[in-house]
Amino acid sequence: MNLPFILTILVFLCAAMAVYSVFYWFRHREVKEYASALEDTLRIGGAGLLIFDKSDSLKHTNPVAEQYLEQLRDRNVVLNLDDFIAYTFDNAIDGDLDVPEHFGGSSDFREIIMVDDGRSYLVEMYKLQKGRTTALIRDVSKFRAQNEDLSALNIANERLNLAIESTSCGVFIVNAKANAMPVLFLNRMCRNIASLNYSILPESFLDLFRSFGHSTQDADILFESIQEHQRQGSYEGFQEQVVFGEGDMQRWFDFRLTPIFDHNEELDLYVGVLSEITALKIKEEEVSRAQKLEALGQLSAGIAHDFNNILSIVEGYARMIEMNSHDIEKILEYSKKIKKSSTRGAELTKKMMAFARHKVKQDNITDLKALLSEQQVLLKSLIDERIDFNILCDDGDLYAHCEANAFVQILMNLVINARDAMEGIGDLKVYLELVSPSSLPKFVKDRKHDYLCLRVCDSGSGMSKDVTERIFDPFFTTKEQGKGTGLGLSVVYGLVRDMNGYIDVRSELSVGTEFSVFIPRAEQLPEPAKSLVGSADDIETIKFDGYTALIAEDESDLREILATFLKRHGMEVLEAENGNDALVLQDDYEDDIDFLITDLVMPGMTGLKLADMFKAVRPDAEIVFMSGYPARGENAKVDIPEDAFFISKPIDFDGLCLSLFEMLSDNASNVVPINSKKIGEMS
Repeated sequence: MNLPFILTILVFLCAAMAVYSVFYWFRHREVKEYASALEDTLRIGGAGLLIFDKSDSLKHTNPVAEQYLEQLRDRNVVLNLDDFIAYTFDNAIDGDLDVPEHFGGSSDFREIIMVDDGRSYLVEMYKLQKGRTTALIRDVSKFRAQNEDLSALNIANERLNLAIESTSCGVFIVNAKANAMPVLFLNRMCRNIASLNYSILPESFLDLFRSFGHSTQDADILFESIQEHQRQGSYEGFQEQVVFGEGDMQRWFDFRLTPIFDHNEELDLYVGVLSEITALKIKEEEVSRAQKLEALGQLSAGIAHDFNNILSIVEGYARMIEMNSHDIEKILEYSKKIKKSSTRGAELTKKMMAFARHKVKQDNITDLKALLSEQQVLLKSLIDERIDFNILCDDGDLYAHCEANAFVQILMNLVINARDAMEGIGDLKVYLELVSPSSLPKFVKDRKHDYLCLRVCDSGSGMSKDVTERIFDPFFTTKEQGKGTGLGLSVVYGLVRDMNGYIDVRSELSVGTEFSVFIPRAEQLPEPAKSLVGSADDIETIKFDGYTALIAEDESDLREILATFLKRHGMEVLEAENGNDALVLQDDYEDDIDFLITDLVMPGMTGLKLADMFKAVRPDAEIVFMSGYPARGENAKVDIPEDAFFISKPIDFDGLCLSLFEMLSDNASNVVPINSKKIGEMS
């Protein structure tokens, strides 16, 4: 081998080594920069880096890891891989027993550990090539605290949801910002009430209440009331009693709507709660009936006294007629007084029948002054003669939005309680007053209109403050066992609340008690309940709006035709196939019955007997007899009174309509009905 060749080889090797050195320098620099960048990235991310070599010795750490290792050095932990794994295992929160074995088998692992200062770290260990091991450490104390808070919040939400789903009240949430108030949530009880499954959510508030069994009209009225509250800016909540279903399926609920506001203090949601009070309503109705029976029993002595006086007057004037049988003028005078006494007895009977009825009507406008005057006779019969009893009313129209029977029940209950508190002697005053908004007591929240105040004041034993505070609680009574249910004033409170009214009581021991009931005054007078319109010259124009007729006829087709004809002229019609059914119908019917139109000859009870019994309980009704037999003569089946109104069969329906119209008109005596004759006019 010659020298030039050797030199050439050496130069080539030197050049190659130079090139490699330059490449290696650049490569080392790149790797070093990459490692530095990686280390900076880990440091910026808050991660500590530890690298163990194949002999499990610690070879490299970054600054973040050094801070963590200081805690280990303080505990004299030897910094090799086995000790680091053991330390991680000993301080792991979950305490995974398989960590050492898994990692020894080259499986990576992650653990959260807690150190002495209470901080938490996420430790991640990975097996690398050539037997090296790396560990990443991150401080997760903040995130763990957030997760724990979130977990606690989730647990609280689950408990709240479970409570709402398990409650016996129906709970729903609607969007108050949208016009239709779409439904956002229903709990289990709400779905049960509406018979909805979990896949169905009503689109709006109205759809929800209709699914409850609320009538469309009632649901619309309720929705309009809520919207009116919203338009007036009344966000204190909404409360009302609602009825779902009909007949035996009817259920009562106390309905409350509570507003929820967003962070801008704007109305956002409504939370509705339905609490069933059907059992309480049934109990109240039972107590109401029991109270009326009790009151009727107490009335009996006073009523008997009044009837005995009436009978004595009738008997006395009858004797005087016998004694003056030759004096026509005196006979007529005494007859008028007998008739006047009979009318007095009939009015007393009518008031008792009105008191005994129990059906409640809504949205009636009642003349409370006239109602108090009507009840004065019955009230006096309840009260001992030694008690000074007076009723005083303000002047003017005193109309209120309430049902007459409900008001009478309130009045009777308060008066009876006052009477019992006086033990037979003292002063009992009933006042009915008009109160302007400026004079209302502070507990009356709605002060936008006038109120009528019923005050019942007695000079009885009075009540202590503790008793006064509990007086409206159900089943609370101060009477001896067996003399009171403790539900009387609770029922009164419920009736007053149904009227959108307020009730207050003030009492002082040994001085007396004053109950005050505030009922909103009706701004408009009630429309006439009955309206007779039309002309006798044109049958088609006659309308009996608000009038009621009871038809007793055993021939079903004729009864149906007659009822249809009268309904076409605006009359409400009750139908009975015999006398017994007619008496049952009139007993159940709460309003006035203006006409009894009865066949004279029916199975069981005759029309004449029915008329006598009907007239006894409804003296103001007009009686119309009808029959296919003659009214009198040899072929007559029944002898009827001379002044009775009779229409023969086949019936001239236009003639009957005109006859009824004439009976109700002022000029009835001047018109002769078509195909209809009074008995006195028949030959």
